[in-house]
Amino acid sequence: DVDGTSSPVLPGGAEPINPNENGGRFSVSYDISADGTVDLELSVVEAGASPVTCGNESTEFFDRDCGAGRDCGLSDRLACRFDTQNRISCEGGAPTDLSPFLDRLPKQADMVLCLRYRGGLSSRVQRVEFQ
Repeated sequence: DVDGTSSPVLPGGAEPINPNENGGRFSVSYDISADGTVDLELSVVEAGASPVTCGNESTEFFDRDCGAGRDCGLSDRLACRFDTQNRISCEGGAPTDLSPFLDRLPKQADMVLCLRYRGGLSSRVQRVEFQ
């Protein structure tokens, strides 16, 4: 679930992500029920892209390795930020420059949460609008 930088939710259910609102801060929360989680990733893709794919290295902005005894936790709320230079980051991680992806502003996109676990791969999508 994504809580954008400001309210209200935009038409079509898009959460606004605006560097000039709330300091560009937004949050991503998750609740995992899969057993044996090994990796949790966040990236953005073109709105309505089908099929939704995981591992989009060019727009991945968060990757938490949960294997080898490291615990992602079954639920968490990640503090994220989008700045005026089109950089996005979560939990103090290195910022990812989304300028090549953001060919115009505002731009609607799908934020993808990918979960890799012993039984396979699962993903969830939330519509956002970068402003």
